[in-house]
Amino acid sequence: MKSKFILMQIRVVFFSLMMCVVGNSFSPAQAEQPKDTMKDSYSMGVFPFLPSARLEGIFAPIAAELSGNLGKRVDYKSASSFEKFMKKLSMGDFDVALVQPFDYVKIAVPAGYQPVVARNGKLGAVFVVLQDSPLQSLQDLKQKTIAMAPEVAALSYLAKSALVEAGLDLTKDVTIKYQDGHHSCLQQVATAKAAACATGEPALRIFEKKMMMQLKILARTPTIPDILFVVHPNVSARDKDIISKTLLNTSLPGVPDDLKLIFGANKESPFIPATDQDYDVIYTYWQRLNTQ
Repeated sequence: MKSKFILMQIRVVFFSLMMCVVGNSFSPAQAEQPKDTMKDSYSMGVFPFLPSARLEGIFAPIAAELSGNLGKRVDYKSASSFEKFMKKLSMGDFDVALVQPFDYVKIAVPAGYQPVVARNGKLGAVFVVLQDSPLQSLQDLKQKTIAMAPEVAALSYLAKSALVEAGLDLTKDVTIKYQDGHHSCLQQVATAKAAACATGEPALRIFEKKMMMQLKILARTPTIPDILFVVHPNVSARDKDIISKTLLNTSLPGVPDDLKLIFGANKESPFIPATDQDYDVIYTYWQRLNTQ
């Protein structure tokens, strides 16, 4: 009971601070629009965790399926960088959005978004090295260069937390090279420009298939609840229910088989229901990284 009370205190303080950060770019009035407001079309934003062509190949068909079931246009959108996507999310530019867990608690919740479904699985980072690499553990990465996705990516947070847990000082013991995406991160290892890349297994599977090469997983981080779809308050209760049922029952029509790899073994049931409480664990990671 005491730990639950402390968690609630942390959440109150955290949300208060984050509202100060995003307050200048997001009007609270946007989050207070009547939930029965009916719109003629919706925008569906997806954070740019894959190259744009692959991202569109996965989520444009999902937007089309939603459009058919809603009886209104659903426009697929993304952004050229994580930061630009986060800005748009904070401003409430998307009616429906696929977000990473850290952006959910940091931006989506203060902006009024509500969780609908999450990818069916757990989100964790893997440290990947060349097949013939002599490295055997995270401790072996001391004085090495590690490539990561953008600094604000969920997997970058998880990877840095794992390095801290392994006893490495992020400011002294390793050199981190942030890339513009997971493909670029893996390319750093493939071309021997970094000793390791911290990425996700779905991105690794797609990279290995495309590049026709095998990389070795050095270590895995603990996992957290997966990426999730959220809806803005201006989405009606009726449409929110249709969006939820569509995603929970989708068989991913129109998504190429090689891109379905992003859903791993769960591609037949790619999404599960999501609740706000599922993401309470994210605050633990914020505390750990803030001590560095």
